[in-house]
Amino acid sequence: MKDYFIALANKKIYWCSSSTWVFSELPKCVEESNDVDKLKSVNSLFTGEFDSVLFPATGAPTVVDAESGIQMQPKPLTELDRLSYVVGQLRSIFVCPKNRIKFVPTGEHKRNEAFRGLSKEDCFKLDCWQFMRPPQDEQIKGKIARGEAVYSTECLDNVANDMPKNAWSIQGDVTGTLASIKSHLWPGFMAYHKCNTNISGFFYFGDGIRNSNLAFMV
Repeated sequence: MKDYFIALANKKIYWCSSSTWVFSELPKCVEESNDVDKLKSVNSLFTGEFDSVLFPATGAPTVVDAESGIQMQPKPLTELDRLSYVVGQLRSIFVCPKNRIKFVPTGEHKRNEAFRGLSKEDCFKLDCWQFMRPPQDEQIKGKIARGEAVYSTECLDNVANDMPKNAWSIQGDVTGTLASIKSHLWPGFMAYHKCNTNISGFFYFGDGIRNSNLAFMV
């Protein structure tokens, strides 16, 4: 079985298969709701065959040149489309230590160059970790709208408030200075932070299977 590898560079996402090791930019995820629902319904192992068809094409052909009779046939949904969908889902759970990201007057979330790390005590608290996605919490969005979130540590959604409850857990290494936070919704996703330093990051080493039964397990 072949593997997929994902890399982020210059705000773009690239992918490759272990069969070629040639990186290409990952296509954008489909946006049509029926196609999204189809991809969401697939919850099995990736095969590594990116061009394998998961769902046949539907809909009428697109007319490119009526006079010449040139038409573009609708595109089927392939495993590459599913890979793009899964990566999009994973991007919504990227996490970082609190205060690693700041909200600046231009209305953007940017890396905080003054971040010096969480304390040894805070490093292992879920409420000291935040999602890197645009905030969804109405109170935080309200603070942003009122201009009260600039340089505030409360400018991103808190991991401790994620649903379902107990979707995350934190473990420490033998020194008690390195925290690893794991997602139970997407097994294989993990973020880490070394306390009192600016060292932090995240990675996903999984099979693309979402733990859809999590709500019944916690």
